[in-house]
Amino acid sequence: MEQKPPSLENVLAVAKKYYSWSFQIIEPAIQSEFARVINWDPRFDGKRKDDKTAAKLSYDVMILGAHGGASNAAAAVACAVFDIAYDDVCASQNLGCAIAAFCDNSKNAEIKEKEKEIYADAETILLYAVNISSDNGKYTNKSLEPLTALGNLYLDMLRNEEAKNKFESVLSIRDCYPPAMTGLMAYYRAINRPQMIRGFGMAVKNKPTVIGRAFNEIIKNNEDKVPSRKESLGTEEALEKNMEELSNVEATTYADVFGNIDPENAQRIRKNTKEIGDRMRIRIPNMTVLTQFTKIDEENQISIGCAIRAVGDELVNLTKYTLRYAKESVNTQADVFENLGVEGRIMGLTLPDFMRDVVKNPKKYENADIAFNPGLAGEMQNKMMAYANDMIANIEKIMGGDTSTETVAKAFKSVGKVDPLIAVQSLDPYDYANAWDVIIQQFNAKRLSEKINAIGSYITMVNGRTTNGYVDILETFTREYRKITTAYIKEEERIVDVYRDDPDKLKVAMHKLHVNYYPQFNNCYRPYFGQATQLTSMAYKKLERYIPMMYQAAMKHLVYISDEKVRHDQENKLVGIIAQGLQAAIQLLVGSYGFGGLKDIRLCGCDPEEMERLEASIAEREKKIGEDMIMKQKAHMNAFKNGDIDENSSWYKNYVKKYEYSLDLIFIKYRTNDHFTVTDKNFWSPFGSFSHSSFENHISGQRKVSCDISVGLDAGAVSGEAKFGFSYVRDKNGRIHPDDLDVRAGLGASAGKGPVSVSAGIEASLQRGTKLQGKLELSGNEYIDRMKERYFGEHRGWIRTEIPTLELWSGEYVISDKN
Repeated sequence: MEQKPPSLENVLAVAKKYYSWSFQIIEPAIQSEFARVINWDPRFDGKRKDDKTAAKLSYDVMILGAHGGASNAAAAVACAVFDIAYDDVCASQNLGCAIAAFCDNSKNAEIKEKEKEIYADAETILLYAVNISSDNGKYTNKSLEPLTALGNLYLDMLRNEEAKNKFESVLSIRDCYPPAMTGLMAYYRAINRPQMIRGFGMAVKNKPTVIGRAFNEIIKNNEDKVPSRKESLGTEEALEKNMEELSNVEATTYADVFGNIDPENAQRIRKNTKEIGDRMRIRIPNMTVLTQFTKIDEENQISIGCAIRAVGDELVNLTKYTLRYAKESVNTQADVFENLGVEGRIMGLTLPDFMRDVVKNPKKYENADIAFNPGLAGEMQNKMMAYANDMIANIEKIMGGDTSTETVAKAFKSVGKVDPLIAVQSLDPYDYANAWDVIIQQFNAKRLSEKINAIGSYITMVNGRTTNGYVDILETFTREYRKITTAYIKEEERIVDVYRDDPDKLKVAMHKLHVNYYPQFNNCYRPYFGQATQLTSMAYKKLERYIPMMYQAAMKHLVYISDEKVRHDQENKLVGIIAQGLQAAIQLLVGSYGFGGLKDIRLCGCDPEEMERLEASIAEREKKIGEDMIMKQKAHMNAFKNGDIDENSSWYKNYVKKYEYSLDLIFIKYRTNDHFTVTDKNFWSPFGSFSHSSFENHISGQRKVSCDISVGLDAGAVSGEAKFGFSYVRDKNGRIHPDDLDVRAGLGASAGKGPVSVSAGIEASLQRGTKLQGKLELSGNEYIDRMKERYFGEHRGWIRTEIPTLELWSGEYVISDKN
């Protein structure tokens, strides 16, 4: 006990000073938690005691300072705890260490300038802790931790021999106390005697003492933590089982070293380490707003659309993580090229620096003309090949049985060039002052890698299976839906063609098309909607279960990776894998809920009231048309019965003509059906012609007969024709009514001489009476033709002449009129 211990008043004044200082600059992420935990106002007057609360918070100070990157908060908490436990060794020691870390970890230039003052204050607190741990001036077991902490502080203050004295004092109390042994290795490094570090470390490893057993215990504990794996991890079920086992693998901590030395402290370390892992930087979006819909109908379709838009906001948030991960990935790749020794340049920068600059200043390169550099490409290929050959050579040595420390270290170092987490495995713990810290990091790095790979493989497998299943459902649905769509389009085209000239009927027919086909479309869509949404919802629920579990399981190890860059890169890698996986899963989920849709007949574009009005109007119009048609049909039928057949009527075409039998010979034409028979006979010769026709009505029994005879006359300059004919109608009793009998006779003659022509005729009819008709014309054409023949002979065709005929007289005279 060389130094005079400080008084309680002095120590409380130091605590008050650092509380006022650190409280103002507590890290923003911890301010709310700090306010919740430190729920009293520290007075530092030595009048308040709460050992129970202090005991709960003491270990949090160590975790915040050592692994939380929150030295300001650690100092503030340590000061507040000391306020209520000023006579507690642990609280005093934590305060001294927190004040020292407050300086070591600070990026504030003002604080760095006061390093000597801060270290001196930390020494004051630790001397106080050593004093209250002693018994009448002699060190006790309670003095182990404050003495070791004081020794480490002296190393930071470059007071190396004083540090050695403190470590040796600790070892005099407890042989091979691990922190003191580690402190001695740090001392040997400080005085530049690395051979002592390695020799000392290996002796510790193999020495059959407490520390030697502790070393072996940490290895054994880690081997026991890892689940044995016999079956393949090629299925989701196998991966899920593996993740559940890995999630129970705790981090390797100093508790594994202290287990046999200080069981109570080891238990506290394990408890607090578990609590460190129970946090997530990335939030798993809750998809209940969408997955609550297990079926679709016309009523909830709008709600599903709103839910899909709400989920879009979650995708935007995840995109922030994926973009950040993409940027970090570029920086990580740049580190790989730098580790491989790629020296080629782009735009004046080495390839790694160029990649980092693009991420840092993307707008700078928006319109830059970046030319391909074949030399750089060749260098990259050569470096990668050299790296691959070196890695393969080391692996082949190990596979061949060479498992020496040197060979294994080379293999780890080779792989570590492209994976910083594996690079931790290449470290030789005894090359460092704190060999235990390196060993702990190596075990945690290995477990962290296993857990990141496990959740990454699981996310990939789940999303891959879901994608394949969703595509199959979508393709099957599309085929079935296309069949209905094809039929719909064909019917639509038919309707447009049929009702092209009737807009009202076209509208009504189109609405009926909707009413008929919309249910078919919907019945096709509903089952595939159910299949797709069930598939994607179940997949997302799996990810909801395992992602938080594996994230927390990984964080237990991540906080014990001392290298800040490695820790940062690995957490970004973990977050990036999760964010990308969740993004893909949510896109599948949204796709399954929105790949189609129901056709609501209320939204087909047709006005129901207008359709009713049009249908009523069309029905009234068609009723009138039908009535008119019936009347016409009756009129046609009555006329037909009376022997007046209108073969152009629709009644005749629809009910008679299609059932007719006809025969057409040279002189005779014959047609017959159920209603009538028509016979036409026609004969002709050079001397004249004969025609006879009969129409027999099978319904009325009437028969109408007509006969005409014509004979030609020729007497030199005069030509003529004599005609005779008759017609009659006979009823079903064979009687002929006088009004239906007609006898006709006629005589006509014509003559022409020179330019004058004359014609005359007489016609007598029993029904129409007797008429006389004649015509006198003058034409010069015949005279002109004779003159052309006389003077031009065979060339007369060259002369084109035509003199119009002049009608001198024409008339018709009724000699007698029957009526």
